Amino acid sequence: MTPLNWLTAISICFLPIGSCTSPGNAGYPSKLYFPASGGDKQITGTESALYLSFEERDIPSDFSFSESDSSMVLAGEWIEITGQFCGTVLNVHAEPNHTGKRRRVALNISSGYYYPTVTIEQSK
Repeated sequence: MTPLNWLTAISICFLPIGSCTSPGNAGYPSKLYFPASGGDKQITGTESALYLSFEERDIPSDFSFSESDSSMVLAGEWIEITGQFCGTVLNVHAEPNHTGKRRRVALNISSGYYYPTVTIEQSK
């Protein structure tokens, strides 16, 4: 095999690996900011969301999935994330911050092959 053919064969073997990678954070933003007044925001990625969790284990949270309408809800003390199973759009709701302290939580999104993380911050 000539050097050119050998390089072509290797490139073709690795082509599927390179073409399956999702750029950046699977299209999801790496950070999301809320004012102290709270509010609602929507984030969109390029990969489907299959499961949601918070990285911080000390934050009480509850994940639920409804088979009837394929909706997912991740609810925390001051924040709630909703979306459709296998969807790419997530709705984020933050309650008003009356604590006098900045709040921060890391949202982990499981999409099968990718595990993007969105850091959500709220000012005091």
